[in-house]
Amino acid sequence: MCRVLLVDDEKIARTGLRTVFDWKGHGYEVVGEAANGAKAMKWVESRDIDILITDIAMPVMDGLELTRAARELCPWVQVLLLSCHSDFIYVREGIRLGASDYILKPTLTESTLVPVLDQLRKKMHQEKQNLRILNEYRKEAILLPYKKKEHLLYKALSEDIVASTAFHTEMTAGAFRMAVLDTDGSNISLEQLKMRWYEVFPNSIFCTAYSHQCVIYLPEDTAKFPLLAEWIDTQRSLRDFSSSELNLTIGISRKHQPLHRIRSAWEEARAALAAMFFTGPGKVLTAETMEKDYPADSANNQESILQFADMIRSGLYSKGEEILENICRCWMSSNSKQRVITEAEGVLSLFVQQGAKHEIAAHIRQLDRFKQVHEVIAIVKQDYRDLIEALSTALSPEESIHERIVAQAVSYIETHFRKSISLQEVASHVSVSRNYFSEMFKRVTGHTFIDYLIHLRLGHAKQLLGSSSLKVYEVAEMSGFNDVKHFSKQFKKWVGMSPAEYQGLYRK
Repeated sequence: MCRVLLVDDEKIARTGLRTVFDWKGHGYEVVGEAANGAKAMKWVESRDIDILITDIAMPVMDGLELTRAARELCPWVQVLLLSCHSDFIYVREGIRLGASDYILKPTLTESTLVPVLDQLRKKMHQEKQNLRILNEYRKEAILLPYKKKEHLLYKALSEDIVASTAFHTEMTAGAFRMAVLDTDGSNISLEQLKMRWYEVFPNSIFCTAYSHQCVIYLPEDTAKFPLLAEWIDTQRSLRDFSSSELNLTIGISRKHQPLHRIRSAWEEARAALAAMFFTGPGKVLTAETMEKDYPADSANNQESILQFADMIRSGLYSKGEEILENICRCWMSSNSKQRVITEAEGVLSLFVQQGAKHEIAAHIRQLDRFKQVHEVIAIVKQDYRDLIEALSTALSPEESIHERIVAQAVSYIETHFRKSISLQEVASHVSVSRNYFSEMFKRVTGHTFIDYLIHLRLGHAKQLLGSSSLKVYEVAEMSGFNDVKHFSKQFKKWVGMSPAEYQGLYRK
């Protein structure tokens, strides 16, 4: 179906043109209307029309300027001018600017319009074919000089020493960077993308041997980061690849000298590109920037995940949600996708152990396919909400009451654990007897009151020992232990080393 756009500043004229004959019956589709040339150009920019039928005299942008702009942007678009008798001088100018034909408005009927449209359709198909042939010749002319170097680069990435030496000889030495360009899984022509790259960066080498990722050799004087970012933005706005927005991301290595192995620089660029998991697509990611913005992880979430597991088993779901939120914040500031995926698998496995729906097992298998960290976080949080709902529904009324009482008690303990606190004090706070509370607390949390209190105090002590220069007796006092010897004994029992030894791990 040949796509037609009607352009006239008078609505009644556009309506009349729509109804003058059976468009679809003759193989045409009126895809839209525009009241002036400027509005019509938005349709032209979408590459979604084949024939423009336009009036000449219009405000904002007239038919002559529209003809020039449309043919310049899309050479295959055929323009049919609608003219009054007094417009003939303008018709000649329109033909000069690229219009294919004209019809006088007073003579516009089905019998006069159909033959002209049929001729324009034939011409449009021929010009599209000519344009395809021209583009093929142009592509060959641009890409042919690069083919040998692209092949050598591909071989050099496999650590072929002969190819690597030959490649450096071809590139006439000099410092360089390697880059990896990711197309975000878009269904685009990599050859067309390569042509556009060489138009801006003719001294580089662009290798398309890898699915959805292109490897690029950048001489140091070519690696201008603002220009790279501008090129990526330009490609995003171009729609002839596909109907969806094109998000390109590029990872770039440090500067290397000629005799360094190309493969190691390539792996460095891939590592920089991996930060897309945290930054999102559409950016230039350099090895230097990634080290500064995403330093090496100093600790993982294993202890938090263990606490999270305790909260789930104890039925303290609100507290568990707080811990999960902290875990997710650590994932957002991490620099390792693999660590995030591994820890997320551990969290989801906890849900499975608690009898979560079978869909979670499928989610575990899918984690490695996620492209961004917020996708992982979203699925983990949703699965936790589903688990809470399922477990809460399964609770008897009595169990639900016990859970609420223990949650109040835990909140009180966490607020007052740094001072002397007793089982009786907490039981009184939640308005139940001492013995009843002790039994209820053990059943809900899986721990006795005293064990829970000791673990809470020791956890606080470990944080102080690892992050401050406080003396051991000061840490003991600030964590709720009145006797430093008792503190050291409990610490050794539960942590496996003395407080001083633990603190020494962080001072090395």
